[in-house]
Amino acid sequence: MSDLRRRVVAFALVVGVAFAAGLAGAPARAQTPGARPKLLMLPIVVHSSEDPEYLRNGLADMLASRFTRLAIVQLLRAESGQSGTSDLDRARAQARKVGADYVLFGSFTRFGQGASLDVQCAATDERTGREPLREIFVHSGSIGDIIPDLDELAGKVSRFARGEAVTPGALRAGGALSPGGLGSGAAATAAQAEELERLRSRVEALEDTIEVLLEQRGEAGEGA
Repeated sequence: MSDLRRRVVAFALVVGVAFAAGLAGAPARAQTPGARPKLLMLPIVVHSSEDPEYLRNGLADMLASRFTRLAIVQLLRAESGQSGTSDLDRARAQARKVGADYVLFGSFTRFGQGASLDVQCAATDERTGREPLREIFVHSGSIGDIIPDLDELAGKVSRFARGEAVTPGALRAGGALSPGGLGSGAAATAAQAEELERLRSRVEALEDTIEVLLEQRGEAGEGA
């Protein structure tokens, strides 16, 4: 065999091996398309005199549609029997059971003519050292004023689950309480900031009172 022929054969063998290796590796890449993080969305705890189930399902459906549109996380919806919670440890425990990397949980409170949405997203693995992302939206006016905030919320949670650094949102307001809104980048006056802080304190106190009443009602039912 001539020297030229040996070189041609050797080249053909190298190309053949490389092509075969590429084919062998192709299925593996197809099976791991980006490895999107799994996010469990727990039911929102609703404190309202209105139909809580209607509000809970409505918020869940609207958030789910936004996560689906962004296609950054693999969204897991709560199964029947999974209850909402505002407790971080309970939320993480439920998420670990279904193999989720992150959990989204929180509460919605309706008070008079205002509404507050307080939502957190946390990694289920505490060893990551990442603090939970907390977003609070407070509005005076109709519940519908909070709906536009869901786009921002879904975007921030998706980026947080992807590992990006996300700055937690400040308390923001809409309607008559603060026409400019703290979330729009406009400078809030000291008076507005104090008013918002008082409003947040009232909302948190109301949520604590409702939780105590629910616990007392449950204990009374057990003793009957």
